[in-house]
Amino acid sequence: MDISLSGGEATPHHGIRDAGVSDAVWAQLQADKNAGMRERKAQDAATKSLQQELLKLQERNAKDEANAADLQMLRDLEAELKHLESEHQAERRLQRALRGSGACVVGYEWIKQADGYRCAGGSHFLSGATVSASLGS
Repeated sequence: MDISLSGGEATPHHGIRDAGVSDAVWAQLQADKNAGMRERKAQDAATKSLQQELLKLQERNAKDEANAADLQMLRDLEAELKHLESEHQAERRLQRALRGSGACVVGYEWIKQADGYRCAGGSHFLSGATVSASLGS
């Protein structure tokens, strides 16, 4: 299976339960989807907090009120924000690649699970090893 990162942007589809998906698979998928949403909310809150702190330090620096510790913290916050944005971009590329792979013909969003990714409808699954091998990572 070829999963290319050059695929176009697709609108995420959150999925409805596909026919034939067992109750156990569906329950786990919903739990994983909810865990992913909680994680994204926590990451968004952390990013917002870092951005606010960064803004305060930038303002102090602009007023020449920043000391060496402030300047180091400013560099650290900038690096952390850059890292978080890089992770967000990687996840967006992964979702585009998974949707573009053709593994789910409906084009549903893919939900990370313990051992791979499952489409939001529940019918299609790609193991973590398959995804890693296809992406060359």
